[in-house]
This record gives sequence, structure tokens and C-alpha cells, in this order.
Amino acid sequence: MALTAALKAQIAAWYKALQEQIPDFIPRAPQRQMIADVAKTLAGEEGRHLAIEAPTGVGKTLSYLIPGIAIAREEQKTLVVSTANVALQDQIFSKDLPLLRKIIPDLRFTAAFWPRALRVSAKPGGAGQ
Repeated sequence: MALTAALKAQIAAWYKALQEQIPDFIPRAPQRQMIADVAKTLAGEEGRHLAIEAPTGVGKTLSYLIPGIAIAREEQKTLVVSTANVALQDQIFSKDLPLLRKIIPDLRFTAAFWPRALRVSAKPGGAGQ
């Protein structure tokens, strides 16, 4: 899929609208770069894998959700986000996605929270059978 000018404009417009929703928002070059890198990766322009490391509070989650949602819509696909911890799940579901819904009014999302005690066993008759 090509990262078209229209898709780039949509991502930029959502990022600008996001800035207006967050008091004292400070646009950061690394955040804009991350949005661009995620968009290019999801569009298939720069390989299939992307690793990003940044301190807490930089805006990583919103920086992958914005291009992820835009590209998923363009391709008429579902965006799935998986996290390693419950705190990030809660942040995404109760803070980030409702915030994005303010700038993307028809945004729909659901969540599946798995209990930490869930265990899967490959043994016959084990958990998950």
C-alpha cells in the first residue's frame, strides 16, 4: 500500500487536532518522527518491523495509534493493539482512545482483557483444552 498524500494529510490533521485537545501540548520532533516511521512501516514502505524506545511520557502510544488507525481505515482492516501490562491497557482504553474519539468521532473500539492467571498448556487435558 502506498502512503498517499491524502493519507499523510489525514494523519497530520489528526495530530494537529490532538494538539488542540491536550492542554499545554508540546509538539516534539521525535514524536512526529515516530508517527512518520510507524506510518511508513505499516504502509510497507520501510520494512515490516519497527522497534522504538523512548522514555515514559513522550507520547509513544498516540504516535502509533494515529497512523495505525488511519492506515487500518484506508485498508478497511481492523487495528489490533496488544500490550504487555494492564496499566497500558487501561491507559489506552480509558484515556487514549476516548481522546482520539474526540477528533475521530466515528472511531469504534472494543477491548479484550485477559486475566493474568490465564495459563495455556500443550499437555493433553491441560489448560486451554
